[in-house]
Parts: sequence; C-alpha cells; structure tokens
Amino acid sequence: MQATSIDVQMDYRSLKLAAVYCPPRFTISELQFMDYFNSLSEQFIAAGDYNAKHTHWGSRLVSPKGRQLYNALIKPSNKLDCVSPGTPTYWPTDPRKLPDLIDFAVTKNIPRNLISANSLPDLSSDHSPVLFQLNLHPVAVDKPFRLTTNKTNWLKYKKYVSSHIELNPRMNDEVDINQSTNSLESVLVEAARMST
Repeated sequence: MQATSIDVQMDYRSLKLAAVYCPPRFTISELQFMDYFNSLSEQFIAAGDYNAKHTHWGSRLVSPKGRQLYNALIKPSNKLDCVSPGTPTYWPTDPRKLPDLIDFAVTKNIPRNLISANSLPDLSSDHSPVLFQLNLHPVAVDKPFRLTTNKTNWLKYKKYVSSHIELNPRMNDEVDINQSTNSLESVLVEAARMST
C-alpha cells in the first residue's frame, strides 16, 4: 500500500487526510489495513484507489482484497466507515472487463451526514475522479435504500429464496411475464426483510 497524508486543523481539532493507492496485484491482509488505519489518527479520511471490490461500497462483486478491507471496516471497535459514490469509478480499456467501483474513502470518526462522495464525468483516465465533500455543519444526505446490510444472514436469505421461488414459471404472454417478475421481486424483498 502506498499512501501520503497531511494534517488539517479544523475547529480546534486535527483531521488527517490521506491519499491511498493499493497496487492491484499485491495482497493486503486485514491486519495490514488495520495497521495502516491505526497509524493515522483518531479522525481521518483515507481516500484513493484501493483496487478492492466489495458490494458493501458498491462494487459489482467481492475480491479477496475487498474482503480483507471489509473485515477491517465492520469491526465496531475500529469506528471505521466507507464513503463511496456508489457508481463505477474504474473504466477498463480491456473490453473483456467491466467497469467497477474501486476508488472510495475509508473514514474514522467522521459522521456520515458530514461527508459525501460524487464521481465526476472526466474520462481523461481509466479512473473517474471522485469528489469528497466534508461539511462542517450537518446536511441532509439522501442515502439510497438498501434491502440488505452487512448484518444480512445470507444463508437464511438463500434458504428462503430456494424454498419460495418458482424456477420454471409458465410465461406465454406479457401478463405472465409481469406476474413472474412481480413474484420474483416479492420473494427477494421478503427474503431480505427476514434475513436482515
């Protein structure tokens, strides 16, 4: 992991801002992530290209590095959070690869209603710039509705879906397709509600 940081004085307290780059081919363990975050301060924003994918911050899938970082984030004692734009930030030139979200910030002791992230539409690179805004006063943030959280019991979810889904519904016309779609949606929503 490569990083550099500065201290900024804000309202009689110090905030550490860090720029982070995690090379894609190197493995970084949960412990290494924690050692780095612990080396910062009690209040920080560490933003950059983590090259780590996890659905928790909006990636399409979970990578090994993403799983290690997620494990560090979810421990309540760490007081860490993740702020991302929720949309792809990496646009690969290889047509066999899909865009994904790998640029975001890890924060500590920054209230969620004080920080936001937006991906900017500048395609001069294979990464979109991400603008993080920190407000000294709380602002209302519309948080996207999520059916699942990091507390979702995925085994329970899977069992519910497996036992309630119709695998080969009869679909002969538009009405059948709409009914099947509505049925599938209902099963997925109910599974999420019961498992979260």
